[in-house]
Amino acid sequence: MTMSMDMMRPRGPDVFRILPTGSTNADISSELYLSETTVKTHISKIFIELGCAHSSWRRH
Repeated sequence: MTMSMDMMRPRGPDVFRILPTGSTNADISSELYLSETTVKTHISKIFIELGCAHSSWRRH
C-alpha cells in the first residue's frame, strides 16, 4: 500500500522512509533533528493513513 506523500507534513515522508529500518523514536528524532513527540505524532498519522490500529510491531 502506498501513502500519499501530499497528505503528510513536510517531515512526514522522512519519518515514513526511516520506519522500516527498525529505528527507535529516539533514533529518528536524533537523525531528523525533531523532538520525540513530533516523531510520535508523525508515526501516529502514518499509521492512521495506512489503516493500522497501532504500532506495537515496532520497538519504541
